[in-house]
Amino acid sequence: MLGYSGGGYSTNESDAPSWTHPQQFTVTATWVCAYGGYYPSLAKDVLMTAGDHQSPSPTSQADRTATIRRILVGSKRGSPQRTVLIGVALGLFGVTFLAYELGIFYHSGGVVFVPFHAAVVGLIAACWTGYRQAGVVTGWGLTYFGFLGWRAEWATDISPRPLSERISYVVQLDGLIVLAIIGVGVAVIGFTVGAIVRKAINGLRTDP
Repeated sequence: MLGYSGGGYSTNESDAPSWTHPQQFTVTATWVCAYGGYYPSLAKDVLMTAGDHQSPSPTSQADRTATIRRILVGSKRGSPQRTVLIGVALGLFGVTFLAYELGIFYHSGGVVFVPFHAAVVGLIAACWTGYRQAGVVTGWGLTYFGFLGWRAEWATDISPRPLSERISYVVQLDGLIVLAIIGVGVAVIGFTVGAIVRKAINGLRTDP
């Protein structure tokens, strides 16, 4: 510890000033002020460094929040209306159901964790939401409805079980959770691709 001793400064612990002695405290405080007077640039650097670590402005925080919200739930400008999105979701459910029922899509053998054709339908739908700036959550919802169409059609193939067991299979919680988790991955990939395509097209339009 640096202390004042006679005409100079010492690092000896016994020579260190005690904060309980007013005279030594005064000498130490005078030295600190003199040090700041001899090195004003150091004080300036310290103040500038402290300013660099200040918390971000409310404006930047608001912009960051708005960006996250736009990615998740979409932008009001250019985004499809809610009724359109509901219609698209129901349409994906029906199209996927009929495609599996008519044999256009087919079930993979064995235990199916990811229905391939339903995932492709969801991927295309999520890509559309990314292009239309409708949000990742919307892309996930459309993907999930496509998976539900596959799951409902799969229940019709469970024979000769009664209707009540088929319905209970469709709404079984663990299966719905698994599809929801898979849908998140599919939706994120599709949404990202759609957003990149939109950005590339806009870049081509603005280029001279």
